[in-house]
Amino acid sequence: MCTVVVLWRPGNAWPLLLAANRDERVDRAWDPPGAWWPERPGLVGGLDRLGGGTWMAMEHGRLACVLNRPGSLGPALGKRSRGELPMLALAKVPIDAGAYRPFNLVLAGRDGAEFVRGDGVALMRWALPPGLSMITAHDPDDPASAR
Repeated sequence: MCTVVVLWRPGNAWPLLLAANRDERVDRAWDPPGAWWPERPGLVGGLDRLGGGTWMAMEHGRLACVLNRPGSLGPALGKRSRGELPMLALAKVPIDAGAYRPFNLVLAGRDGAEFVRGDGVALMRWALPPGLSMITAHDPDDPASAR
């Protein structure tokens, strides 16, 4: 299961530290972080060769990362690729949760961090508190996560 660890320290010289591990579907073809989307100058992320999106991207000092929810690994017929979600979130475009399989989305920048859960029907979002947060396929800091 992929993991994102966020340390948000308001007022610190380094207010946001983020560590991430992408260890699901390692056989899925990808390219390293780069400016793969000419229509979005300033957007940098790793390219998912299958879906054309990314699992993590950064633009204008903001970062967005998508993770699967339990039991939702891989593509599904009639659903869009979740690799679009980091790019949509950074562009501040409304997200239709029903268009995607369930997901977790982390948005972060020097002004704070936010968690968005898409359950396949609706979006739920909340701010991550200052300090350390760990996100996997579960909600932030969920003790049900094996990690």
